Amino acid sequence: MTTTSNPSSHEEERTSFIGPSLQQEKKEELGRIMIIQEQNEGLHHSLLKTAVRMECLGEEFMSSQKLLEAELQRTRTELSNLTERFKRLHDNCSSTQQTNNVLEQKLHSVTQNMEEERQRLNCRISELTHQLGNVKFGNSGKVFSVSSLAFFHF
Repeated sequence: MTTTSNPSSHEEERTSFIGPSLQQEKKEELGRIMIIQEQNEGLHHSLLKTAVRMECLGEEFMSSQKLLEAELQRTRTELSNLTERFKRLHDNCSSTQQTNNVLEQKLHSVTQNMEEERQRLNCRISELTHQLGNVKFGNSGKVFSVSSLAFFHF
């Protein structure tokens, strides 16, 4: 017996032979595709939320940066003002120290002059006391002793 194979009958045999398993594979593959699509949609949604959060964080970062830059500028200005104030105070302190040194020298000079004047006056008092002790009064013939006179002290 010769068999002539008809292509459609041959495919029917093959289809019927592997048909249920191929259909099962296609269903499983379709299920996997749907799961992957759902995951893709979930990931896409998550990515959109993340992008929005990143944009908000970027805006917040820029805002914070501007605030910090403004604060830094205020701090620099304050530091500059304090530095100038410190320089003025330092200059005033140096000037005051120089003035104090000059005044101290003048006071020392005046003190030294007063001490010299005191010594000169004490010598003069001593001379006058000595002259007075040597003076004799008129007719009485008495000599007055002035050795008990106190010296002039400053």
